[in-house]
Amino acid sequence: MRVLPSSASPYADCPREGPKLHPKTFYTRAIAALLQRPRSVALLVSSFALHAVGHALLALAAGASAVVLLASPTRLRDLAFAVDAHGAWVDRPTMAPIVVALVGAAAALVKTLAGAVAAHLQGVVSGDVGRKLRLDLLSAWLGAPTAAPPSEALAAMVHHVGEVEDGFAAGLLGSARAVAQLVPLAVLLLVLSRPVGGAAIVALVALGLLVGRGRRWLRRAHAAAAQETASLVHWADEAVRHAEVWRVFGAAARVQRHVDDLGRRAARRRGRLAAGAALLSGSNEVLAALAVTAAIAAAQAGWLGGEASGPLLLTLAAVVFLAYRPLRELGEARQAWLRAEAACAALEPHLAGAASPPLVSAAPSAWSPAPLVVRDLRLPRGASAPFSFRLEAGAIVAVVGPSGVGKTTLLRVLLGLEAPASGTLAYGDLDLTARGVGPAERPFAWVPQDAPILAGTLEENVVLTEGSSPSEALHLADAEHLHRALGPRVLGAGGRALSGGERQRVALARALATAQPVLLLDEPTSGLDEASEARVLAAIAGLRGCRTVLLVTHRSAPLAIADAVLTLA
Repeated sequence: MRVLPSSASPYADCPREGPKLHPKTFYTRAIAALLQRPRSVALLVSSFALHAVGHALLALAAGASAVVLLASPTRLRDLAFAVDAHGAWVDRPTMAPIVVALVGAAAALVKTLAGAVAAHLQGVVSGDVGRKLRLDLLSAWLGAPTAAPPSEALAAMVHHVGEVEDGFAAGLLGSARAVAQLVPLAVLLLVLSRPVGGAAIVALVALGLLVGRGRRWLRRAHAAAAQETASLVHWADEAVRHAEVWRVFGAAARVQRHVDDLGRRAARRRGRLAAGAALLSGSNEVLAALAVTAAIAAAQAGWLGGEASGPLLLTLAAVVFLAYRPLRELGEARQAWLRAEAACAALEPHLAGAASPPLVSAAPSAWSPAPLVVRDLRLPRGASAPFSFRLEAGAIVAVVGPSGVGKTTLLRVLLGLEAPASGTLAYGDLDLTARGVGPAERPFAWVPQDAPILAGTLEENVVLTEGSSPSEALHLADAEHLHRALGPRVLGAGGRALSGGERQRVALARALATAQPVLLLDEPTSGLDEASEARVLAAIAGLRGCRTVLLVTHRSAPLAIADAVLTLA
């Protein structure tokens, strides 16, 4: 390592978290948040109740229609002439089927409208669950010492969060909605006939418990499917992000075969899951038929007393058969819950033990000018030997060395993104070695090699901290032409793409716009032509005495503006 003496002057001439929730407690939190909105709760409960009552009335109307039609058979021709010329009923009994049918139609309308309102509220509430879970994931990743792998993060944010949303909407609320439909049907069965209705309910419950044992296999299958989905997302991400590499090496076909194989295995597992779910869902209709059969057999055997007449059994059969829909929804709710459990298990490692940083912009720092002192630092990665240096306030130091020696790792250690293997870091009298990440913890602004772009305007990309001014920073970063050309246009996802050189200028302006006294620049002129590089280096040189600059580079031009050169070896 070689350090040249610094000729920099001091600053005299320059202007001056909460605990993370376990994923499975998310539903509890969502319900607690929902209970704080009484109007939404009242609307949800009333829509569930109306939907359930409408379903029960529809079942009763179906049974009554069958009984009336069997008791007094009437052809459509007779019903068409049931009113005489004076508007009087010719045969009042013939109108009974129409009245019952109209009651059923009204019940169906009430059920449909209430179901639509309930479905809307379920979607809104479950979407809110997903929104909060994504914020928790982002908070965990932003507060974690290391970033989540891109493929895992993508699977977590899209697939797993979607399963948790569905588990809340179709699983938790869907099961509540199905139970709300079954309760009035059970009451109706008992009101019509306690012995027969009770026998049907007992048969349904007993057979349902037997079918429920098959869901253990589905729970394990859903967990395996979640792992296969994560693997497929990982390889798809690798295939897309590095498509040019695979093409250059002629490995495109091999990558395609690998992704295709993963997709084929995932498809087969999804097919087995779909078949199992269909069997369990269809078993509910079988349960309803067996329950009716058991009740009729018990009635014929005389076990239920003499009240089990034909019309009564017919009405009871219609009520029990219309229980198949909520029973099927209950089975589907269980499937959604099992998928949500598997998703929660996949999300748990991302959330466990991570501190959540505040989701607000950081205020401008109040760091005073001070030297940066590194003593006996051993990097966690890279081939460099332990080293020490002192970077005076306002100096510009270039860091050079062969690839793999640890130049970028040095910047990550200074930023707190990685812990040093040994040694200490200090800024003036303040020990930075064990401090956290961010402008309140460390006096650094950073320009990484791969500059990220937010989905926003140019000014929104430059100003990430409150109180920053983008105009001067864009001028210093030689990016004023971008400001004029882009104006209020959105950059990044869904907006205008930036070239590599443009991204570097935006990243440099972002660092310059902060009030942080030390700039850590990782290849700040990569991707720039000679003229642009000269202008950017002139802007960096103009910071001498105002900002401390540690500049990693493999190019020779930046060395010309450095007060010292730190060589890692």
